[in-house]
Amino acid sequence: VVAYLLATFDPNRYKDVLIDKVRTDYQRTLVLQGPISLGLWPSLHVKLSQVRLSEHQREQAFASAEGLELSVQALPLLQRQLRVNRVQAHGVSLRYARDAQGRSNIDDLLKPDDEPQPEDDQPGEPVAFEVAGIALKDVALDVDDRKTGVQGKVVLQSFDSGRLADGLQT
Repeated sequence: VVAYLLATFDPNRYKDVLIDKVRTDYQRTLVLQGPISLGLWPSLHVKLSQVRLSEHQREQAFASAEGLELSVQALPLLQRQLRVNRVQAHGVSLRYARDAQGRSNIDDLLKPDDEPQPEDDQPGEPVAFEVAGIALKDVALDVDDRKTGVQGKVVLQSFDSGRLADGLQT
């Protein structure tokens, strides 16, 4: 049954569900022009291309990317460990804006869930976290911060990190 599911599952059939979820929960427009590639073994990986997310309740682009890829090892997840094989992104464009009153275009994405947390719920052990590497290419960030008067563009042609983990010199 698992082999059949792996062989026949098509993540592209769920694009509309994801787009509707983003529209309903965040009042943003998500555009997924390229195919979604999803793999489940030996690592969980997802690959997206031609992605665009609008500003809150507006059509103006907030973020876009030509390509995004994330790969996570599957077995360590069962032991409360998050081991990321790779994070790759290219052709990324982000826009940060904040008005004079301090309201920014990411506030809606950072707001906490409305569901109350149980008071007697004790925090569990932290998840062990490790990233084998991050590779970014052609990243641009437009900043328009009216509160501080900072305006400009930050451009990163390429960035490659080594291994990142708690307690590890990088």
